[in-house]
Amino acid sequence: MLVWIVLPLIILLVILLIMLFIPIKIHIRYAHHQEDDLLTLSVSFLGLKVYKLEVPVIHVNTLTQTVTAEEKEESLFKDKKKNKKWGIESLKNYVKTAKRFAAHFPKLKQRVYRFLAKVTCKHVTWKTEFGTGDAAITAQLAGLIWTIKSFCIGWIQAKVNWKGEKRLEVTPHFQVKGYRMFVSCIVTFTLWHAITTLLLLVISYKKIEKRFKPASSGERYFHS
Repeated sequence: MLVWIVLPLIILLVILLIMLFIPIKIHIRYAHHQEDDLLTLSVSFLGLKVYKLEVPVIHVNTLTQTVTAEEKEESLFKDKKKNKKWGIESLKNYVKTAKRFAAHFPKLKQRVYRFLAKVTCKHVTWKTEFGTGDAAITAQLAGLIWTIKSFCIGWIQAKVNWKGEKRLEVTPHFQVKGYRMFVSCIVTFTLWHAITTLLLLVISYKKIEKRFKPASSGERYFHS
């Protein structure tokens, strides 16, 4: 009788372990044209699209000093639309959080780089079209954009496994003003590497946080 209870549990455990090592595919696309933006992120597992996020509209209100994004989420269980609004205070909090992580990054970056080494990046497309109305300035910016793109792609290639095609384009328009950009790439990694890296980062972060002590001024400082 015990066998009929334990055996299904063992089979279920084996299936879960196998799923941990099956790659997750994330397709990221971003398009910008004049004042329109569209960010799309879709997650697939075992060939099945399990999650999709679209951020099609971003509103900037200079009067209230707020930024609002309209998001559309699709998953296996439900679809929903929602608006997210950020004000000056929330943006300041994000900056403070970013500074805190930046302070910890030198001690955490090795774990991040180990995870990136397990990530596969492929089918990268990065197109840019622009014009300033001044031919000389446009030509100079074209060279600068090529330099920036080459640096970014070179850095990424050094950190991740690179497969598939790479398509970089810079198209200057010398007689018109405008800006258009399109970025698309596919990244894959296993759930196992994502979970273990996240746990190790949390543990390391907590250990580093213990080395902070609140000062009387409300700031925090390191102590040995």
